[in-house]
Amino acid sequence: MKKAWILLLGVLCPSLLHAQVIPTPAMAVTIPMGEDNRKWISGSSERAVTGFISELVPDGQTIDAWKEMVAQQVTFTNLPLRQYVDGWKAAMQGKDAQIQITESSLADGSLVVEYTSLPFQETAIRRFIQCSDGIYALAYHVRPQLRDEGKYKIWLHIIDTASVIPNPKAAAATHPENPQEVWFADFLRKHGGKDFYPPHDATINSLMQVVQDYYKAHPELGGKLMENQILQALIEKYPTPVTSP
Repeated sequence: MKKAWILLLGVLCPSLLHAQVIPTPAMAVTIPMGEDNRKWISGSSERAVTGFISELVPDGQTIDAWKEMVAQQVTFTNLPLRQYVDGWKAAMQGKDAQIQITESSLADGSLVVEYTSLPFQETAIRRFIQCSDGIYALAYHVRPQLRDEGKYKIWLHIIDTASVIPNPKAAAATHPENPQEVWFADFLRKHGGKDFYPPHDATINSLMQVVQDYYKAHPELGGKLMENQILQALIEKYPTPVTSP
């Protein structure tokens, strides 16, 4: 099945809020939305110096009357993932004493929680990922009475297989004078999380080093690297991960 990939970049450029600069997230989350063939539209987006949240709803729904919702959130923090998630759980339990939260971990160290809360009128899957500048979260929400097991399993797989790549907008904002880095950042936007899967702590420089190492290992290329060879270098270094069906 052909996959359509949505790259949620979050804050597109630094902005000012009460004379404070809103950071651009270091990473971007890629989501294999093609597994759910419905059209999803932007519902709302909020940003601040502490982070941002972006929410999507199926076409025909609104954020004020949602039945299903997908949310991406970035919290700029130095807290370790375990401490952050424990704090999030405590806050949820403080608002709903009957909430039942289950937790599992993925091979990359990220944590996935599932819960149903009647006071919040939602069933949700939420994945927490530790990145260099904070905690990234990706979530699927559905009203408990509207939960469809088929769709729920699809979204559990989507969230489990979503990946993060260096944010091209962050790289361009940091080094706008370097056309090579700007081109490479755009290249990562097109292929990262689709053709190759770099680790969460990868940076523009570390990925460029992979390409340089490939160049040194292949003198037969005659001192030139075409786009397809750059892609091959990154695919060999970071192949598609094997996931459970």
